[in-house]
Amino acid sequence: MLQLVSQKEYFSKLDKSSVAIRVFYTFGVSVGIKKPVYYYVIFTDPTTGEEYTYLELFDTDNTHGVYYSDAPFFYGLSEIKIVPGLNFKSGVSFEFGNTDRKIRAIELGVFAQVYIKQIDIMASDDNTSYFAGLFLQYRFGKIVNKRLRNTPKEQ
Repeated sequence: MLQLVSQKEYFSKLDKSSVAIRVFYTFGVSVGIKKPVYYYVIFTDPTTGEEYTYLELFDTDNTHGVYYSDAPFFYGLSEIKIVPGLNFKSGVSFEFGNTDRKIRAIELGVFAQVYIKQIDIMASDDNTSYFAGLFLQYRFGKIVNKRLRNTPKEQ
C-alpha cells in the first residue's frame, strides 16, 4: 500500500521517567472489499402448502418468503468486489516508560476513509461512501535494535 506518514516530536523522553509527546498523521490508499450476504429463505407454496428452503441474496423487498438463517460465509465469495479509496489518520501520541528498549504509548485522534463507490453495510438507503471516527489506542512493544531509536550504539 502507498502510505504517507509524518510525525513531529514536541517533547522528547530525555529522562527515563518522562513522557514523549508527538503529533502524527498518515494519508494513504485504502482497499474496500464488498461481499454479498446470502440467507436461507423458507417459501411456502400457496397451492400445495409445502415449504421449500433455498438460498437467496438478502433483499429488503422480500415478500415471497421468510428469512430463516444466514448462509455459510463462503457463499458469495465469487461475487466479491474491490472498491478503492483513500484514508487519513491524525492524532497525538504520548510515549512513556522507564526504559528506552520498551515502547508504551497511548494515542488518540481522528480518522476518515473515503471510497469511490457507496459501501453497503446495512440493508438500507442510508449507506455512504465515507466513514469517520475517533480512536484511542494503547501501543506496546520491544525495540530489538537500539540503533533504530537514533541513539548511540552500545559497546
